[in-house]
Amino acid sequence: MTLPDKEWIDFFGFWASVVTLVGLPLGMAAVWYAARQLSLGRKAASAGVTIPLNDAFRERWSAFFAAETDKERKYQFAELANALEIACAISRDKVLYGASKDVLEHYLVGAFQVIESSADATQLLGQLLETPKTFENIVHFLGKHKSDLLIARTFAAKAIAP
Repeated sequence: MTLPDKEWIDFFGFWASVVTLVGLPLGMAAVWYAARQLSLGRKAASAGVTIPLNDAFRERWSAFFAAETDKERKYQFAELANALEIACAISRDKVLYGASKDVLEHYLVGAFQVIESSADATQLLGQLLETPKTFENIVHFLGKHKSDLLIARTFAAKAIAP
């Protein structure tokens, strides 16, 4: 068996270098494209979570303000608090990405400011906190936003107290 001569080795070496020079930028472009698609996918998924949350909040707030009896008002507020708990859990788990994350944070702060401005709603939320584990994601969110909300300081302290 004879070894290939120098001309063949140089020929294959040259074309291997050309393929590498062309392939490297293509490979880098493919990695960049894949990373961009992942980012866009995360943003789309965040929007897919945010839109139904918005619908749920709109329904819960409407039902709460439309309630005619105290019993119905308490029930509707408990349903609203459950939706807030889910949204606070989503925020706590850092599920959302990009602007959707900021929209949810600002919405929750605003929602708790609305609750804070209503003595009735503040009292109803207090009645729902039965144990330190009840609405633990709300308590965590309020603890994180103590400087923004008076209600955060009040309920975070209540939830921690034995």
